[in-house]
Amino acid sequence: MVHVPQTAPVRVPGRRGRPPKNRDPLAPTAGADGSASDAPKPTFVSSLSFKVKGSVPISKSSPSPPPSPQKIPENTVPTPSQPSPATTSANPNPPPLYEVMRGRAPRKSKIDAMAAINARSVSPSDLVKQSNSAAAALAHSQPQSSGNTSGTPAPRSIVNGTSSTKPPKPSLPESPPVDFSYIKLPKRQIDPPRAVPRPFELEDCPVFYPTADEWKDPMQYVKSISPVAKPYGICKIVPPAGWKMPFVIDTKTFRFKTRLQRLNSIEASSRAKLNFLEQLYRFHQQQDQAGPVIPTINHKPLDLWLLRKEVHGKGGFEIVSRTKQWGEVARIMGYDGLVGVSSQLKNAYTRIILPFEQFSDHIRNSPSMSLLSPASFRFYPPSAPSRMRMGAKTVTPTPTRMSRARAASKANTNSVSAPKSATPTRTSTPMSISSSSLSEPPEDVDIKPPVQTDIQVEVSVPPEDDARNRTTTPKSPPRLSTTPLSQSGPLRPIDRTALYVQGDTCEVCHSGDNGTKMLLCDGCDRGYHTFCLDPPLVNIPKGQWYCHICLFDTGGDYGFDEGEEHSLHSFQERDFAFRKAWFESHPPKAPEWEDPHRHQIGNVMVSEDDVEREFWRLVESPLETVEIEYGADVHSTTHGRDGWNVNNMPIVSDSLLRYVKSDISGMTVPWIYVGMVFSTFCWHNEDHYTYSVNYMHWGETKTWYGVPGDDAEKFEAAIRSEAPDLFDAQPDLLFQLVTLMSPKRLREADVRVYGCNQRPGEYVITFPRAYHAGFNHGLNLNEAVNFAIPDWLTDGRDCVRRYQEHQKLPVFSHEELLITITQHSSTIKTAVWLLDSLREMVDKQLELRNALRQTIPRLTESLEEHDWPEEQYQCVVCKGFTYLAQVICDCTKQVACLEHWDSLCSCASSARVLRKRFDDDQLLKILAKVEERSKAPLTWRDRLRTVLMESPIPNLADLRVLVAEAEEMAVPLEEYPNLKQFVERAEVPAGDAARILAKRVPPPFKKNIPRRPPTDIASLSGSVLGGEFGVEDIRDVLWSADQLSIRCEEIDKLQGVLTWIEKWEIKAEAMLRTMKNGGPNIQVDCNAWDDLFMEAFTHNVRLRHLPEVEKVIKRIRLIDELKDVEDTALTLEDVQELLAQARICDLPSEQEQAKKLEQKVERGKAWYARAVQVLEHPLRSIEDLNKLVSPAPSVPVMPALLERIDATRARARELEKQAKGILQPPSGRKTTISDALRLVNNAQKEFIIPAIQHLHDCATLATRYEQACAEILLKRYSPSKPLFEELRDMRTKVQTQLWMFSIPSWEVIDQQLVWHDVWLEKLPWYRIPQPAMQGKLIVDDVIENTRPEDNKPPADPDCTCICPTPVRVTSDRQNDAVQCDHCGAKFHAKCIEGSCPFCDHHHWNGAITKPRNFQYTDLLPIAIEAPELTKNYSLAWKHLDIIITFVEKLNRAIDNFLSVVSEPSGPMPLPDAIAQIRHFLRKLYKIQFVVKPRADLPAYGLTLCHLHRTLATSRSAQNGNGQQNGGPKKYKSNRRPKFIFTAENLLPAAD
Repeated sequence: MVHVPQTAPVRVPGRRGRPPKNRDPLAPTAGADGSASDAPKPTFVSSLSFKVKGSVPISKSSPSPPPSPQKIPENTVPTPSQPSPATTSANPNPPPLYEVMRGRAPRKSKIDAMAAINARSVSPSDLVKQSNSAAAALAHSQPQSSGNTSGTPAPRSIVNGTSSTKPPKPSLPESPPVDFSYIKLPKRQIDPPRAVPRPFELEDCPVFYPTADEWKDPMQYVKSISPVAKPYGICKIVPPAGWKMPFVIDTKTFRFKTRLQRLNSIEASSRAKLNFLEQLYRFHQQQDQAGPVIPTINHKPLDLWLLRKEVHGKGGFEIVSRTKQWGEVARIMGYDGLVGVSSQLKNAYTRIILPFEQFSDHIRNSPSMSLLSPASFRFYPPSAPSRMRMGAKTVTPTPTRMSRARAASKANTNSVSAPKSATPTRTSTPMSISSSSLSEPPEDVDIKPPVQTDIQVEVSVPPEDDARNRTTTPKSPPRLSTTPLSQSGPLRPIDRTALYVQGDTCEVCHSGDNGTKMLLCDGCDRGYHTFCLDPPLVNIPKGQWYCHICLFDTGGDYGFDEGEEHSLHSFQERDFAFRKAWFESHPPKAPEWEDPHRHQIGNVMVSEDDVEREFWRLVESPLETVEIEYGADVHSTTHGRDGWNVNNMPIVSDSLLRYVKSDISGMTVPWIYVGMVFSTFCWHNEDHYTYSVNYMHWGETKTWYGVPGDDAEKFEAAIRSEAPDLFDAQPDLLFQLVTLMSPKRLREADVRVYGCNQRPGEYVITFPRAYHAGFNHGLNLNEAVNFAIPDWLTDGRDCVRRYQEHQKLPVFSHEELLITITQHSSTIKTAVWLLDSLREMVDKQLELRNALRQTIPRLTESLEEHDWPEEQYQCVVCKGFTYLAQVICDCTKQVACLEHWDSLCSCASSARVLRKRFDDDQLLKILAKVEERSKAPLTWRDRLRTVLMESPIPNLADLRVLVAEAEEMAVPLEEYPNLKQFVERAEVPAGDAARILAKRVPPPFKKNIPRRPPTDIASLSGSVLGGEFGVEDIRDVLWSADQLSIRCEEIDKLQGVLTWIEKWEIKAEAMLRTMKNGGPNIQVDCNAWDDLFMEAFTHNVRLRHLPEVEKVIKRIRLIDELKDVEDTALTLEDVQELLAQARICDLPSEQEQAKKLEQKVERGKAWYARAVQVLEHPLRSIEDLNKLVSPAPSVPVMPALLERIDATRARARELEKQAKGILQPPSGRKTTISDALRLVNNAQKEFIIPAIQHLHDCATLATRYEQACAEILLKRYSPSKPLFEELRDMRTKVQTQLWMFSIPSWEVIDQQLVWHDVWLEKLPWYRIPQPAMQGKLIVDDVIENTRPEDNKPPADPDCTCICPTPVRVTSDRQNDAVQCDHCGAKFHAKCIEGSCPFCDHHHWNGAITKPRNFQYTDLLPIAIEAPELTKNYSLAWKHLDIIITFVEKLNRAIDNFLSVVSEPSGPMPLPDAIAQIRHFLRKLYKIQFVVKPRADLPAYGLTLCHLHRTLATSRSAQNGNGQQNGGPKKYKSNRRPKFIFTAENLLPAAD
């Protein structure tokens, strides 16, 4: 074995219709004038560029996912030195995007799509388990690179033989809910007529507005509108007003995956052009490495695809050349008027296109190569479609495998080296119209997209290989086979040998010999001998080489790439951002009409027509590539009760899909579609040609296009003619839902196309075989499902046949469906519409069985009466379900249908076994039963004919049976409407007769007492007594029956009623005459009268004498009843009822019982009148209520009124009880005044109660006291008499009358009053009888002797007395004055008390008792302890406050004086000091109580007295007073001063 050297180039897997991500290295030449092309630059815009929170990229199986698109900053353009952010990655040579984005779901049908979705939903660990065996086989030959350019780890990486599993994906947090503030919600509206036609001049499909009754049955309504709507293919239904579809999706947790759609790659002609150009490019690349040179005409590169299309349209190259139509071709292509253009076109065709066509014809005509057509490989996919395998295969770049020729040339080196991963190189192939080298102008530098400053989107242009890459990276040479890679390559036709190994076996000769001549295709890895090719190759081609299969199958696996996983909120954000940015940068033209659905997007007004035109412009644009996301085919299983709920429509009673035994996702189980702007669903019709229903829950408009089923073949022909190459490569293209074609071009092809704009809350119905497509105008959420009704069976059969022709896998078995219907529905209605389809199926099945039996005479047959799984009865050839019978063989597990049995295997015919689900007899029995039930209408017609022919007057009962049977069959019958109308007319007289004949049950004669409710009082009079019908009514019914000529039992019995009426009237008249003639005391036979009455009452007819008979019976019974209840307590209603009955039966008033009854009525009325009077009075006295509640036994009362009175009295007594409970509470409980007044107010609104009035008086007084106390506390009260006297009176009232109330303010005042009395007791002069101890006198003395203006001593020197009057001694009044022998002060004799108050300290130390025997300092704590009430209102407090205030002034004056006297620096003159001292002592002496600054200091009087004595002694010494015997006179310090007469020392006054 020779291993690959490390320098070997890497092979890049072949592409299958992928959009471009790289530039073509070849460029067309310049124009004739040498100027380069100035064609517009291609652009690429992706919705993925708009980053939103909550979106998650879907993990790919590739180890190197593509880099996430980045938003290009505004005003930034990629340059050669600055690569585009969208294409830049960590890898210097990253693989093209189309090489790694392979996880798409190529949707061939809904079943395939669901399978792909389920596969993508498998967890990474599951994927690892499923791929372990394949990974192990690839480990030695396909080592994966450990690098990951996107930073996202692969689910499984195999590096150096070891494996590591990707950690599980973390759970996403709950997303924000959808913002419905700017989302359109369902709203029923009728669109006004359009002022201008739709785009493309399309006609709108019908719109239906069902009523509420029509809406009840969805299948029946669809049947009713089908004749009108089916010719359009689609229709719209607007539900009736008030109906609402429930929306139960949790927008926070709901997540879905999207598909990427590139609009200009979906259009048929665009993709056909792309595929052709790529095939053409690959062909020329293999022929000449330099590639073809594309000419330019009129400064534009020649469109080769259009040239080929127009040439083929005129018959081909030979015919155009022979008939010289190149000028016409030039004119059609738009080159009219250019010189020499015909020659240029012919030369270009001859040089570029014709060699490719000749090569293609040669391959198709080659006996060996034609067997290996792409269709042959696509014809045998036992496990999975080749496109799915291809997507998985190209995930990882395959390492280079050298040919055995190269290996042999180096075999002598005997060197063995391990293979290493090499960096893959890009395959330079044109991948789309916008980048193909065969359709685009040359570019010398990287393409610079147009700068769009008003929109920030990713403008990604496929990168062009620069000069360095072109010179340093050679193209991969063709590879020759070495060792087998795996057995999992593309599947082979069934006739291949079992020894086939892809790559080691030649696809032509099936031999593995001559390995050095084995050439490997760079697209599919298949091997071919160079000499087996046709034409054979002499040398190994340079560069890449593709086999004819890959060359011609380009684009065969076209599908949609996977987008991102979204929540509804993240998808809403992306749609809004993209839509706003797009239309702001591409504003529409001015509106042509006032579109009511025109709305604002960003700062632009956009209509539905604007979006439609822009969508088709982008679809058909070769330069603008727009990539959007579509959340399609999301599984839904939300059921509701309504028949129009899309979950219920497949399984309602008239839907045939309810007979499908399993749930089919997308068909019987709805799918949800979440669209964004420009997202599209391509042309298709429904699986099995079924009906479909699509409901829009909310969001922007969805535009639909429909082609009627009758034009389906025209449509297919038109789209085939538009892109024949696509259908040649993929005959089943229309099954894949990946192709669009403009409605304009369809109409040009004479195909009827109709349009429809679906809005929230509206349904769109598509009809069988109708092709339909459409796109979304923005974010919306739709739900869709299929259904089928009986008229679909023919279409379903045709679809199965078409599926067999195209080898398309059906969704369910049509044969099994028909059999299931026969097993579960045995109605005649079902048999009628099922018979034709069932007979056709059975006949064809028996025909095929018989043909097979004739072909294989000894055919082995087996009967297996159980259902096999569908995959076990699927034909290996046509893929159809062969439910009724299959051909099997022991050599294989596969089966074949009865038409392709010979293709099952290569065994002998006799080895085949016919396996049957039902044998021939069973099928015939099933058909016979259905046929028998279907004949029920014929049997019914025969019976109808028999009934009408037996008698000229038919029996109505027989006709009724026939009508009931016709209704039960529920099939159209020509005679049924007339018969039903006749029976309905006949039922009128028959029904009247039945009502007349109906026997009434006579009510028993009940006593009037006790009274019954009005509904039970069946008085034997009026309508109940007389019956509903009279004699004339009976005669009218008999006449009507005679006119209709009908016969029935009711009419016969009604004839006998007339005879009975006559006999009864005669008998009643005789008995009444006897009663009248017998007088009032006649004895009557009660039983005879009862029998007469009961006989009449049982008939439902009115009789002339029946009222009089009733009166007689009631009179007799009433008299007996009055006697029985004479001593019974009756209610007023009872008495009145008896009186009324007496008058009804004409009871004489003179009768004794009648008189007693009248008296009771009068007494009852009087009680009633008084009761009503009391109850209607606004204030009811409790005494009156007590009297009415207990009337005399003989007084009849009204129980209801008595209950009212009793209830009223109970309320009054309860109020009285509550009032007494407040006035006399138990255990001293007190009530608030507000509660008491509330009770009083409530009671006084209705009643007069003495206890309530007493409570009112007390509560009013308490309220007044409360208010007064509150004002006292707020110092706003003005008493009418002394306050404390008033408060003491108030205390007396509260304690005696209001003690049961809680009066908060009074309680505060009362406590203050107690404190006030205590405080008064503390006053020194309180209650002291001495005059001097009167508070007013003390205050007056204090005020008089503490005035600040009187603090200076008198200016008169004679003012030395204790009083302010001067002491003037005269000769005649010398005895009126005395003088202190110590200080010399003179006093009035009447003013002093024994000694000099200035010098004698006994006046100040308490030795001499005085009336005011208290101290000033005792008053200060008393003032502090005074309560607030005292301070605010007490006169004693005011006196105390005055005393303290004024004494404090005197204290300050004395303190100031003493501080001045004590100053050593400047003492006061002695005379002035003595005069001041005497003045202060004079004041203190008159105040009389002790004044001191603090309790621990001596009194001011004592201090001043000592100071006075000291100063007086000093002055005597200075003046020489008292000097005797040559020295001063000495005194004892404790000597008491003496008083002498002033006449001894003083001279008389001058006067």
